[in-house]
Amino acid sequence: LRYAVPSSGINAEWPLRPGITNLDKLGMDTIESLNSVAFQSYLSKTSNTICGRRPILLLLATVEEHSARNPNSKSKFSFLHYSQSSKCMRPSDSSVSYASGVLTIS
Repeated sequence: LRYAVPSSGINAEWPLRPGITNLDKLGMDTIESLNSVAFQSYLSKTSNTICGRRPILLLLATVEEHSARNPNSKSKFSFLHYSQSSKCMRPSDSSVSYASGVLTIS
């Protein structure tokens, strides 16, 4: 896949690699909020291509339902690692971002 600057979501003045990182970080922050509507809004606004977006949305909706049924439980999602497959310097470069995280429910 080639990285294409989405119509919104990142500042056109950002250098390409930090721009990708910032766009990904915004998405990761949204996932950590455990809010499926906010994540869907992020996807719509940024057009960021996230493999696994549907399972992520399912996870977020499941956590929301669990929290609604179990108001005393606490849920937290934290990202543990983030990396990119290559450093994009030109729009013709390609890169894949990888992230891993953990969901804790108590």
